[in-house]
Amino acid sequence: MDLIIKIKDVASIAAMSTGDKVLAGLMVALIGMAFTFLLLILLWFFITVLSKLTMEKPVKNAAVEKPVISELEHQSVNEDMDKQLVAVIAAAISEFTGDSTESFRIKSIKRETTVSPAWINRKYQKISR
Repeated sequence: MDLIIKIKDVASIAAMSTGDKVLAGLMVALIGMAFTFLLLILLWFFITVLSKLTMEKPVKNAAVEKPVISELEHQSVNEDMDKQLVAVIAAAISEFTGDSTESFRIKSIKRETTVSPAWINRKYQKISR
């Protein structure tokens, strides 16, 4: 600590040896890093405490009412959605090919099971050829 007190005065720095100057510089750097890490640890602690205090706690034993849909309503909703899905797909095909929707017929629709987008699949198809 005596070196840190000596470097406060500019005149005493000139009188110090090179080894003392290097040692004093290392001490200042170490104190600065220790102070920085201490503040970062305190900041991490405060953020953790505040996140736990502001977190919403789930309500246990809450009665959740599920909507009851009769089989007839469920079937009509699916049929309407299927008709809409076919119409959207037909419009997309028509726009892509430039043909009218009367020039083709959609026989079946199967959901794709892969998670990756189509452009990635095309990329791998081109590489494997």
